[in-house]
Amino acid sequence: MTEYLEALMLTAFSVSWYCSIWKMLRTGQASGKSLGFVLLICLGYVAGIASKLVIWSQTGIMPNLIYLYTWNLVVTGIDAWLVLTLSRLPRPPVPSFLRLRGSFAEFKFGRTSVEDDPIGR
Repeated sequence: MTEYLEALMLTAFSVSWYCSIWKMLRTGQASGKSLGFVLLICLGYVAGIASKLVIWSQTGIMPNLIYLYTWNLVVTGIDAWLVLTLSRLPRPPVPSFLRLRGSFAEFKFGRTSVEDDPIGR
């Protein structure tokens, strides 16, 4: 039963990585992604593979979960490569209505005066 739950966990992680990769490919940006974080997760998958190899050396039976760990390591490696590649590309300029003007307290959402306020605040 524990192997099924572990397989479910690895499958859920794998689907999450697919979504992350798809988003980066669609937007062309790696915004909000940390290469260090992704590499730390890769290290976790390497540890999972090592644990399955230890079980194999002790029992002589290769756990099938090693294939899911390996696949997730490959997919996470692709994600890390995309983060590295896309974070080196120049970012598109921030739209003027999102730029800060003056101090943080004077954030105006691009309005220059009260008359420009469509709601009439």
